[in-house]
Amino acid sequence: MDYLELQDHIRYLESLAEADAPTVSCHLDLSSPYRQSFNVQVRAVTVGMRQQERAAFWGTLGRIEVFLDTGLHPETKGVAIFGRGGKTPFFLALQFDAPLPNRVRVGATPETSVLVELRDSLFTPAENGAGVLTLDA
Repeated sequence: MDYLELQDHIRYLESLAEADAPTVSCHLDLSSPYRQSFNVQVRAVTVGMRQQERAAFWGTLGRIEVFLDTGLHPETKGVAIFGRGGKTPFFLALQFDAPLPNRVRVGATPETSVLVELRDSLFTPAENGAGVLTLDA
């Protein structure tokens, strides 16, 4: 994924309006034992969740689980998955050759800070806006 493609995804996610269902933002480091962290964080975010939100959350989580089981490319090191059910559903899964911090968040809108940090650490904007990949050791 190049700079412009990542920037387009960030803009899209940031443009999404709040909806009737919660938005799930999931970032995972696939080179780590991410399932354990994922399960702990899923339990934590459901504490205090209203019944209606919980039902929508579990539906979205099911889509995330299916993607993790069937949609990952073998070379993927990090994944960012965003989804929401309800009247205005969406689902977006992004795969990277860099690990992401294990994080599951639920909110009114997608959590894009991890993507912004990734963009800023891997790319420097070129004058033409295309971006140049920089290697960090």
